[in-house]
Amino acid sequence: MTGGPSFDVPTGRRDGLTSNLRDADVLPDAGDSISVLRSRFAASGLDDRDLVLLTAAHTVGTTACFFVKDRLYGYPLPGGGRGADPSIPAPYLAELKARCPPGNLNARLPLDRGSGSGFDDSILRNIRSGLAVIASDAALASSNATRALVDAYLQGPSARRFQRDFAAAMVKMGSIGVVTGEDAGEVRDVCSAFNAS
Repeated sequence: MTGGPSFDVPTGRRDGLTSNLRDADVLPDAGDSISVLRSRFAASGLDDRDLVLLTAAHTVGTTACFFVKDRLYGYPLPGGGRGADPSIPAPYLAELKARCPPGNLNARLPLDRGSGSGFDDSILRNIRSGLAVIASDAALASSNATRALVDAYLQGPSARRFQRDFAAAMVKMGSIGVVTGEDAGEVRDVCSAFNAS
């Protein structure tokens, strides 16, 4: 158990009868900048608050070094060339490089330094301190609007609403692209498989 919030998930929704890999092209990517993230979220009816809250889901889980390598070794540097993202504090950069040496793309590391197996606001504290693992998480600190939301969820009245607001953002995200109408899709008997008939 991760200790995260519980929330009701709407049921009885219709699922499509086909899958298309290209549909995933609109999803956020680990290397997205804040402007790309905000644009992708807005295109799905999600706002900056949803972006911050849904990013907080990264408080649980791991990522492969493949998704970190560009921040460590391939970040475009001013004046040309490539190297490490200069926004990463030097001690943390050394820690990440030790966990993800060049060429080791499959090693895994927690998305949330120090708290990767429990749901809490630690990921937001890490983002605020420059200790985000993936670029898209770190990007929240590069916008005044998203940085203010990160700070708000760490102190004051919003901090008390963090888990409730996270649950609401999850339900909101789950309502994107809902298939409706009797002629579209099916209500699946088993979520992971098409119905037999």
